[in-house]
Amino acid sequence: MADTAAVEEEMRHDVEHGGRIYSTLVPLLLAAAGAAVAVNGVNLGVGAADEPGPGMWPLGIGIVWTLAALGLAVSAWTGKLRLEALVQLGRPATGLVLAVLFVALFSYVGFAVATGVTLILWSRLLAGFSWRRTVWVTAVITALLYVLFAVVVGTAFPTSLLGLG
Repeated sequence: MADTAAVEEEMRHDVEHGGRIYSTLVPLLLAAAGAAVAVNGVNLGVGAADEPGPGMWPLGIGIVWTLAALGLAVSAWTGKLRLEALVQLGRPATGLVLAVLFVALFSYVGFAVATGVTLILWSRLLAGFSWRRTVWVTAVITALLYVLFAVVVGTAFPTSLLGLG
């Protein structure tokens, strides 16, 4: 019986230590990806505050992404954060597929339609919203994003290949 308890204690220690390493490694990999986005933003050309270049947004997003991931890594290493094993990849995979769908749709149907379709799918598949709430949230968020980027920031959206949006 004592041998069984010792083996269980050793296994528990290994799982906890492995969990700490895993929980720290994942955010570090995300930080590396964020740094790559930032570097690519610089390579695209950042421009200036009054005349931003195409790399301004990727640089900003990459910096925030990297800092957030490093914060998660520190929390994981100090034991304040534990990532569960990758047993439920469905939701993250769905989110990734929807992000790729948005990028693909953006070129063909424009910003408003791509945003609307993506938000409808996101609201139904990931958030589990009712149809009424999905329509409301999609309309409001699409309008707010359009006002933010087209009106406030002055972003010129490319013409879609199909002439929509």
